Amino acid sequence: MSPLSQLEDKFRLHGLTPGDRQALLLCIKAERDPTRLASALYIWGYTFPEEPSVRAACVRYQKQPIPGVTQICLKVLCDFWDQWQHYEEELARYLDPDICSEWYDEVVVAFSFVSRHPYGWSAQTLARYAKVEREAKRLGLADFI
Repeated sequence: MSPLSQLEDKFRLHGLTPGDRQALLLCIKAERDPTRLASALYIWGYTFPEEPSVRAACVRYQKQPIPGVTQICLKVLCDFWDQWQHYEEELARYLDPDICSEWYDEVVVAFSFVSRHPYGWSAQTLARYAKVEREAKRLGLADFI
């Protein structure tokens, strides 16, 4: 079993401890499979505070998005680390009902985040949000309103 798999199992069963921090960081730095990396990033973001190399990995998947991986990175940056003001443009990019078939998870994260944090957004982001909100039922987002 790989070190990341062991950490994933421990995370699911009991959560990680500060003693697991370095091992997880090494997994993040070494992992080349984007899906496995997304899992490690999620665990880090949920468990540990912001760390520059982890933030850099998340930012990379905002600049070079991959469906599913990018949503984890948005969640880590915006939800777990409360850095949404720095990544408003990235969140707003996914407030688009026309991309929902390919980027569903990212649309869900962006829509859910803006709906839970309704203040401080630019007029452009709110207009994009309103467009998705009008389409929410059709897109399967009605539970997030």
